[in-house]
Amino acid sequence: MRLLLMRHAQCHSNVEGRMLGASNAAEFAKPQAPFSAHELTDLGQSQAQALGTWLTQHPVAPTHLYSSPLQRAHQTWEWLLQSCGVAAELNLVSDRRLTEINQGILTGLTWLEAQQRHPQLCHDLEQSLDWLPVAGAESPADCRRRAHSILSHWLQQHSNDDCLWVVSHAGFLSHLVSELLGCDRTWGCAILPTGLFEFTLDSSRWPGDKENRFNTALWKINRFNSTEHLSNLKPG
Repeated sequence: MRLLLMRHAQCHSNVEGRMLGASNAAEFAKPQAPFSAHELTDLGQSQAQALGTWLTQHPVAPTHLYSSPLQRAHQTWEWLLQSCGVAAELNLVSDRRLTEINQGILTGLTWLEAQQRHPQLCHDLEQSLDWLPVAGAESPADCRRRAHSILSHWLQQHSNDDCLWVVSHAGFLSHLVSELLGCDRTWGCAILPTGLFEFTLDSSRWPGDKENRFNTALWKINRFNSTEHLSNLKPG
């Protein structure tokens, strides 16, 4: 089975430095939704198109498409598919397990706004590297369980002949990639808009004996946080 995991393209909230999550139902993709900070910027649209063009030039034709249901992820698909006709006839499956980490009461705020509204909380967060609870937010353990759930679902539903294209979010992708690699902790990674991870794995042997877990012929990292498709784009 081949997995292509992609971060969504740049949206206006990214440029504004807002903490994005999935705590508000208004953030989810809607037909003909009005402009919002969750829409892609002009650069984001170009990033998605560049990724689509790159994908058509490499032998990674998809059999299944998955997306976070949030607006910026769906808009990434819209622009990506405009330059990637190979996937035009496939159904796009929205899965809430692919949404960004829920930031609770900090969702949608810049750090300055958060400091103004929640000064003591922000002070505590700045003073400690330990995880501290935020009202209404997911814990890192919650995110990791979500990553385990969707990866288990894919392994049960898909065969080695399948190729999954997946658009999600930077924060959650760190958990999903760490889960895929079998790490006992989640590793931070600066994932740029449309950053791409590509893995090949033997789904039939995934739950197999211990020795097969160490067999590098069965588990391949083809690309890790790649942005080579953006090499010709000018920064916005």
